[in-house]
Amino acid sequence: MGGPFDMISAIHPGKDSWRLRVRVVRLWEMCSIVDPTKPFAIDMVLMDVEATIRKPMMKKFSNLIVEGEVYTMMSFAVIKNVGCYRASRHEYKLLFSAKTKV
Repeated sequence: MGGPFDMISAIHPGKDSWRLRVRVVRLWEMCSIVDPTKPFAIDMVLMDVEATIRKPMMKKFSNLIVEGEVYTMMSFAVIKNVGCYRASRHEYKLLFSAKTKV
């Protein structure tokens, strides 16, 4: 996983080959509204941007990412950061997929 890193300020949708070096500032599980005992996603605030790991990918990443640590993250989707709940002011957020590498 060598080579230069992209700037968080430069991310935008339409490309999934981003390569970021990020610090995980906060990390938490989001619970289902239907059943609050069952998590359906992991949300995290990276330095300056939000990221989401949806339920199908939770098992793959939940033990890999620790709050406060710094990681290289690659191959994720970039989507609009919309809705009434936004953990960062960045225009976009990261969405982990099966191709994402940490």
